[in-house]
Amino acid sequence: MAWAYAPVKDQLMVPGDSGHNVNTDGERSSALMLFSEGKYLVELTSRLPCERKRRTNKKRVWGVEHMSGIEKNETLRVISERHAVKKYEKGFVLPEADLNAILTAASEAPSSWNLQHWRFLVIESEADKAKLLPVAYGQSQITDSSVTIAVLGDLEANRNTVIYDQAVEAGALTAEIRDALVGQINGAYQSAQTARDEAIRNASFASQNIMLAARSLGYDTCPIGGYNPQQLIETFNIPARFVPTLLITVGKAAQPAHPSGRFSLSEVVVKGSF
Repeated sequence: MAWAYAPVKDQLMVPGDSGHNVNTDGERSSALMLFSEGKYLVELTSRLPCERKRRTNKKRVWGVEHMSGIEKNETLRVISERHAVKKYEKGFVLPEADLNAILTAASEAPSSWNLQHWRFLVIESEADKAKLLPVAYGQSQITDSSVTIAVLGDLEANRNTVIYDQAVEAGALTAEIRDALVGQINGAYQSAQTARDEAIRNASFASQNIMLAARSLGYDTCPIGGYNPQQLIETFNIPARFVPTLLITVGKAAQPAHPSGRFSLSEVVVKGSF
């Protein structure tokens, strides 16, 4: 009979168990788990013979298969931990440095033609929260969270081609290529529908970055589509150039979010063709 141990946070793979996990809740009856001095002890019983031919991407230590690089990946962990929180610690002040880090991550999202089709309206004062509350149909998370970020899409992002002038000045782009790109962009933006689609699509990339960056810093978020866009525009004097796409509350959770169910890959992935 062999013994092995790992830190409490680790999820342990039992050799020969055909991929089943022994987790820190001890859900698998096929192994006996004991707690001692901050570590879990796992008794690998004789009913679970060691098999070395499967799961070759995992490293074996003391008879225990440690998680693969995919399972330990920090980015994937943050993605899996992000859930929509509805109850926040009222009065918690989000440090300015952390807020700026979140907004910086948002601004580093990808965008069509690198036009960066977004503006971020940060609502954090108690007076502004009170103004936003009826716009969001009285949702308490508006006033309880540290800040709400209104993500706006730029309907006139073709005016942002100054980014190409900067590239030319830096020697990263020729003037001829810049002129060709600007002509292409202005041609596309003759269509109001294209301008709107691009504004919403690209602002959505920034929204996801906001939520993941906040989670990586230990904060929680909730994307809100339930609000009155026109009332938001009027209340906060948003120029006609920008279209509201989403409200995102950010703060410290007073209650943990409940993980939501997800469809399996077999239900959402189509390879090749329908």
